[in-house]
Amino acid sequence: MKKLLLFTILLGAAIGLNAAQPTEGIGYRFMANVPYGDAAVNPSGKVQTRPLRMNVFLPESSAGETPAVILAFGGGFYRGTPEMTFERDGVQSTSMNDYCRIFAKKGYACFAIDYRLGGENPVAPTDGFDPETLDNQSILDAIPHSNQLRSGLGLNALDPKNAKDADELRGTILAAASDMAQAVDYITTHAKTYHIRPDRIILGGFSAGAITAWNTAYGFDKKVQGVVMISGDIRGFAPEKLLGKTKIPTLMLLGEKDSPARHHNHTRLANAYDQSGVDYTLIDVPAYGHFYPAGVAVTNDEGLRISVERAILDFMKQVLP
Repeated sequence: MKKLLLFTILLGAAIGLNAAQPTEGIGYRFMANVPYGDAAVNPSGKVQTRPLRMNVFLPESSAGETPAVILAFGGGFYRGTPEMTFERDGVQSTSMNDYCRIFAKKGYACFAIDYRLGGENPVAPTDGFDPETLDNQSILDAIPHSNQLRSGLGLNALDPKNAKDADELRGTILAAASDMAQAVDYITTHAKTYHIRPDRIILGGFSAGAITAWNTAYGFDKKVQGVVMISGDIRGFAPEKLLGKTKIPTLMLLGEKDSPARHHNHTRLANAYDQSGVDYTLIDVPAYGHFYPAGVAVTNDEGLRISVERAILDFMKQVLP
């Protein structure tokens, strides 16, 4: 079934499948490559706009309006798609499309979005956020990893001492959050089309997508009911400047063997939540690094062994009455 659905996604990209042509009979309704907006990029010295698209997964049958989940893929802000998985040392992550399949079968509308990547040279947003809340050091800290990805794409390395290079990476990170903010606006505006509750929305993602979800909710001040961060980090905004003013419950999942820098940033984020009094849950994923599948076992706050997907579903049930 997974191969069949992936083929459907690719076919949708080729023929422009839209919300009027859903795929049904698989436990949910599926629409590929639905446009949700436009955004500016500058890949070759000339600014142009490109469409932003999303894959839509809706409960096959529901009595009335449902809560919604909007997910962003990972890939270090330079690669990735909603259907893309990552593998390291024989461990494969779960794609945003597959998470959406899980959630749609449980009664949630789920949207796996596309967003602009660094190789496109996205035009940075200039509004929608407070520049005083930016954390420039976290952006500079991300440059070495970004350069590894840029090298694989044939792009020149960024120099952390060069203000223009730092601005480029900052713009890429902010562009991703601006795109997700646009997705929130589109989906809430079209709530009746998708039979969702516009006041019952959760943002989430993996890695760079988790960063983007947090940046969208807090940095771009989108009024959502929760954030799910799968192997997330701090990149772009300072949580100490935002938490308290904005109070959005957050679930953070982090592999036990993930990088020391990411563990350090999770501690910083947790401390900011503690000081602000905003609710959060931090769950360690034992024996795993940055990548892990949705079915791997974790321990919840009650000491019970459950899967990652169950932990996310329990969190969503808690914050979406």
